[in-house]
Amino acid sequence: MNIGIVVPTYNEVVNIVLLLKALKKQSLKITGVSFLVAVVDDNSPDGTSKIAKKLGKELSGPRFKVVVIDRTKKDGYGKACVEGMNYLLSKKVDLV
Repeated sequence: MNIGIVVPTYNEVVNIVLLLKALKKQSLKITGVSFLVAVVDDNSPDGTSKIAKKLGKELSGPRFKVVVIDRTKKDGYGKACVEGMNYLLSKKVDLV
């Protein structure tokens, strides 16, 4: 089973680290499931995207992958969620 998780962000540099590490930890406890985390960043001025990309590379493995979608402007929570869901559905995840 492949699970997709959408994480819309704006100025979440501290929280994104905690969240991604927690998700990775939980993914190790569940067998037979792969996780694809789509971080959708609304052009955060605090460097959220940069940190998410760096940490995503460190944490990614066979059953856990982080993808960062950079948006060029702050366009809102709802649109970020929709963009993340569309991305995950294009990757054929079983559950979002």
